[in-house]
Amino acid sequence: MTSDDVPLKDFLLAVINEREDKYEQRFQALAQASDTALKNATTAVLKAETATDRRLEGLNELRGALTDQQASLARRDEVHLLVSGLKAELSARMDGLEKTLASATAQIERNAGRSSGISATVALLIGLIPVALAVAAYFASKASGP
Repeated sequence: MTSDDVPLKDFLLAVINEREDKYEQRFQALAQASDTALKNATTAVLKAETATDRRLEGLNELRGALTDQQASLARRDEVHLLVSGLKAELSARMDGLEKTLASATAQIERNAGRSSGISATVALLIGLIPVALAVAAYFASKASGP
């Protein structure tokens, strides 16, 4: 055996120890990588939860606004009853207005008939005035002399 010769047992122990150190380093690197990945995943989950919470708060505000709006809006059956009542009232008022208009039209027609009779009388009188003046002038000229 030479000085470079190492007994087999020592050689195997050295190889095993070297391998064990490498495995330990790999295990530590893997554990460190796992820890880093876990921290990153935890951070990502927290950010996602925060974003989801903000989104849900926005949705809750929207739901509240819609609930408030729904409370202030009239229901369909209420609006239908109101519109039906307004239609009936409008119809009754239109009937009253039509009767009033018919009465006013009849009065205007009666007044127009009276007015046309008065107009005819006035026209006759206006037409007779020149004739009467001509007759009066004729008799006045006859009376004043020949």
